[in-house]
Amino acid sequence: MIPGKFDGDASNTSVTIGGKPVDVIAESPRKVVIQIPPGPNGPTTITVTEQGKTTTGAFRNVGVNLSAPKTSLMKGEKTTVTVQVSGLQGIKQNLPMDLVTTGVVNMEGGNTQHITIQPSEVQAGGTASLTRTLTGITPGTFNVTATVIVPRK
Repeated sequence: MIPGKFDGDASNTSVTIGGKPVDVIAESPRKVVIQIPPGPNGPTTITVTEQGKTTTGAFRNVGVNLSAPKTSLMKGEKTTVTVQVSGLQGIKQNLPMDLVTTGVVNMEGGNTQHITIQPSEVQAGGTASLTRTLTGITPGTFNVTATVIVPRK
């Protein structure tokens, strides 16, 4: 969502991120909703044009990739989940991330975790990673969701 004064007509609004057009999904008098592209990740610019009036600002596209060798476990069986966040090159402030597991597992550190990615944890190339162990409590599948909130400047 991009807050601002709009006329409510998405047909006369265009948005680009890093110079590439993105889909405008909806518009109201107070905001426009866009589909964020999957990449490239990192700092770039966003440009919004409404009725011929253009505004450009800083934008950071952040990617989150979760992986696990197994997504179905038996009771007592263990696996790991790895979270890799990309697009963090040059960050100067901490970024909050929520990590939530649902289903038939217990996650090391708790099934709901509020994590802070610190600038010192960002690797060359702008990535930060963490791994947690998951233990099956009954046979079945599980889900893991990671949400990173990039604060506005």
